[in-house]
Amino acid sequence: MAKGTRLATGVMMMAMMVGSVQSFCLTGLTRTNHRGVLGLRGGFQDRLENVQRVRQMRDGALKKLIEDNLLGKPDRSANAQPSTAAESINVQPIVRLGFLGTGTIAKAVVQGLSEHTSFPKRIILSPRNHNTSSFLQAKYPDVVEVGKSNQHVVDSCDVLCLCVTPQVFKEVISQLTFREDMKILSFISTAKIDDILPLVKPCSRVIRAIPMPPIAQGKGPLPMFPKDRELEVLFSEISCVINLDKEEDFFSLMAASSLMAPFYFMQHSISEWMQSTGVPEDKAHTFVGELFYSLAHDSRHETSFNQLTDNSQTPGGINEQSLRQLQEKEFYSMLQGQLQVIRDRVANKATKKQ
Repeated sequence: MAKGTRLATGVMMMAMMVGSVQSFCLTGLTRTNHRGVLGLRGGFQDRLENVQRVRQMRDGALKKLIEDNLLGKPDRSANAQPSTAAESINVQPIVRLGFLGTGTIAKAVVQGLSEHTSFPKRIILSPRNHNTSSFLQAKYPDVVEVGKSNQHVVDSCDVLCLCVTPQVFKEVISQLTFREDMKILSFISTAKIDDILPLVKPCSRVIRAIPMPPIAQGKGPLPMFPKDRELEVLFSEISCVINLDKEEDFFSLMAASSLMAPFYFMQHSISEWMQSTGVPEDKAHTFVGELFYSLAHDSRHETSFNQLTDNSQTPGGINEQSLRQLQEKEFYSMLQGQLQVIRDRVANKATKKQ
């Protein structure tokens, strides 16, 4: 069927289905008064619930059309854009996801997937970290289970997430047997794809990604390489997937992620200083948190950080003064220098641990 014909058919069916839903709902949910005026049955709360039911049924009809592939896919950027239900059409959903290692990042990813996505339907955790794995299983009993062994996790999943530390990943992986039809998603910070491939044969599909802790709340960036459509659709529900052009770009992004702790400590320092001037702790904490939250919101939606910088200062103002004096003290040059130090470390270029 031609694209235009299929789209027209989809629109017609959508109108028929939504019309049928509304007609069915109105029959059971409406009444006429003594003047013959049509209205919803019941009191205010009943009417509100009835309206919500109509909307839910209407939305369900539209979702059914999307799932049946009757509507076309909207255009989207290849990078850093969340997926939609329409875009996941013709992409095989990932149903079984395994995790080797259940540390902080693995826990955050499992929480995000369990609370903010429709898939996977089954998450299998390695049994080593009993406290974390049992906590996640108890919190998400319909989705999460704990494997009997690492090999059981490998055998039970379509995609295996490697969450073990760089120091032990070779020892852990070398003891396991892998399948050709599975994928490996590595969260190991310094392990390159070529480091992992020889250890997981006959599996030939290894993807790297760097989740951040906010992924537990369905937020934050997720750099990924190489591009994988199934994983992009899955993780776009809980993060902003950024498809990298080359694997080496991970090192710079990982260096930037090392500023999480300094970012929070800067907020602490500002709040602490405000308290030293007499501002109560709760008010100082709230002000700083809300200020930086609003600034982060602006930076997410503005493509030019230089433009934001210009917009936030006026000639002779206090923002202009703070920026100028920090630049004079080479604060930002020191910041970039520290980023380079971290990049060298994660790229294994540093001669010793910093």
